[in-house]
Order: sequence, then C-alpha cells, then structure tokens
Amino acid sequence: REVRLDVELSRGSSIAGIVVTESGAPVEHARVMASWSSPEWQTTQTGADGRFQLDGLADGPYEISASRQGYVDAAVADIDPKAAVPLRLVLKEGGRIRGRVKGLETWEYAMTSVFAWSNEAGAGASLDSTGAFVIEGAPTGWVLVRARKTSDSTNVSVESEARKVEVAVGGDATVELEFLKGRMITGHVTRNGAPLVSAALGFNPRSPLVQTHRAALTDASGMYEVEGLDDGDYAVVVQPDATMGTAHRVTRT
Repeated sequence: REVRLDVELSRGSSIAGIVVTESGAPVEHARVMASWSSPEWQTTQTGADGRFQLDGLADGPYEISASRQGYVDAAVADIDPKAAVPLRLVLKEGGRIRGRVKGLETWEYAMTSVFAWSNEAGAGASLDSTGAFVIEGAPTGWVLVRARKTSDSTNVSVESEARKVEVAVGGDATVELEFLKGRMITGHVTRNGAPLVSAALGFNPRSPLVQTHRAALTDASGMYEVEGLDDGDYAVVVQPDATMGTAHRVTRT
C-alpha cells in the first residue's frame, strides 16, 4: 500500500548585526556563533564592514557571541530571532598570557587546557608539545589562570592551582602553573553495603582561600584515590551513576 508524505520546510528566521571595536571600527573576519540549549549551533563570519547575518534559525532564544584573535569575546543572551533588531557586538582589545604547566607527564599535555577568566570574560588555550601555552585575547585587569586536565577514557577533570596575574590592554603577562602531587586521599564508596562502581566524586573547597579542586571515579571495588589537594575544608559530592549527588564534609590537614 502506498503512503504519501508531504513535507514543507520553513525558511526559518534570521539574526543580523555588526561587530566593532571599542572605537567603533568594524571587525572583519570575526567568528559569530548562535547557540541555544541543545548541542546544535550555527556560525558565520563578518565581512569587511563588520556585518554578519545568521539565516535559517529555528525559534530561540539564542546566545549570540563574537570572537577574533587578539580580542576578548563578546556575547548577548536571550535573543529571539522573530523579534530581533540588528545587534551590535563590541570586541574589547585583550592581552596575552604566556606560560608553562609543570607537574605533568609529556603524554598528558594533549589532554590539558589553560583558562583565564575575570568577572566579565574568559579565554583559553591548549598546551604545546613542551607544556607551554599562549592565551590570545585574554581579559584585562586582574585575571585568574588555571589549567585543567581531562581524561578521555573517564571524562574526569583535574585542575591545577590557580594563579592571579595582571593583564594590560595589548600587553603580555607571564604565569607558571603546576599540578601538585601532594598527599593522597583514598577511600571506599558503598551503597547498602555493596561497592559503588563508577561513582563520581568531586572535592570542592569551602573557603575561597583554597584553590584546588579534584575529581575521581570509583573502580570495580568501589575504591578511589585523589591527590594534590591543598590543606583546607572540602565539600565532597558523590554522584552514583547519573543520579543526584550526596554532599559530605572532609578536612585535609
């Protein structure tokens, strides 16, 4: 039996605008991205006049962001393409942060990234084959910098100590980061007396003076190990499988 199915595609909506510097000059070849609460996103590039247009958009709302090497990213949120007026995104000139990450094996460089952030913006970079990095378009003023290593097999992240540096507009700053080995914390996670396998644990400092965060997964016997925590009071969140976590308190001295 034959069944007929007609499909009519909508042209979607559009969001247009311009990307400029703080002085009002158009920014050519800036990357503009529309993202929303799903894994999907759409990108385009500005022309010589700094203008852009994103077509074929479904219902929003969207976050529209613009980026260009040497500048701090700009973004606006909650943009409805059906009601959007032309946007104006202003890229502020950033600085550059150079440095090196210590305390890693050479093979761990490929799974490590460095992030710099302030109250207003952030930027990041990957490590090269020597453990060095350069963050272009870093936020200016006092900025926190931290490295994060993520295992491909377990998707568990470990963070370095955080460093604070001052970045001038158009200037260079240097920082050295280190993954501290320190003493090791080990333990056993159970539920109803049975070992809990592949449970995720997060160690988060309760005091802003403590900067180290750590995460781990339990093995087949429910055991875990964490190293490199600074002395202090931590909230430990245990997340069994994909269920909600349970918080506990632990003090490392």
